[in-house]
Amino acid sequence: MKLEDVKDLSKEKLLGLMGVRRKSVARTWLGASGLVGAGLLVGAGLALILAPHTGREVRETIAHSLRKMRRRSSVAAAVLPFGH
Repeated sequence: MKLEDVKDLSKEKLLGLMGVRRKSVARTWLGASGLVGAGLLVGAGLALILAPHTGREVRETIAHSLRKMRRRSSVAAAVLPFGH
């Protein structure tokens, strides 16, 4: 192969001769999102198996924490001098 032959090659053809292929963005994105989805499923499954409390207990704890945060924020809003 001469230098003139190489100048006329397209990028894809030259990369193919070197044994390198371009990856499509869609293919890379689909692979990554598939791994994320699999990780979510595994994590959710492990959470269900290893959870020390029932769903009802967790929901009650979250609701209690939210009520407590709401109370604290309303007290802080009443004490802080806004607009002065």
